[in-house]
Amino acid sequence: MHPFRLNWDPPRRHLRAVAWLVAVALAVVAVFYESTAAGWTLRLSAAALFAIGTVLPRTLRWPYILLLITLYPLLWILKRVLPAPANPATTQARLRRPRPRRPIASA
Repeated sequence: MHPFRLNWDPPRRHLRAVAWLVAVALAVVAVFYESTAAGWTLRLSAAALFAIGTVLPRTLRWPYILLLITLYPLLWILKRVLPAPANPATTQARLRRPRPRRPIASA
């Protein structure tokens, strides 16, 4: 079992995707608050996070790393409790079986 490693220098594409996912989650939570002050705050923070994550994803590097560090114990426990996935190379070999060929009908 490989240990979980923190990526201290995540690529921009990864930071952008995480920012979009968090922004969508904030927007979904804001829907439940409707038009209260908390709902508008969540909507504005989702919009700001989406804009910053799209244009300047490297500014979210340290919040992303802090999030990973805080979630590391949970990820460590889940990695030891949940079963390991099967080796993809062996499952693909088992699933792929040659199909018999049809004879070509000659006219």
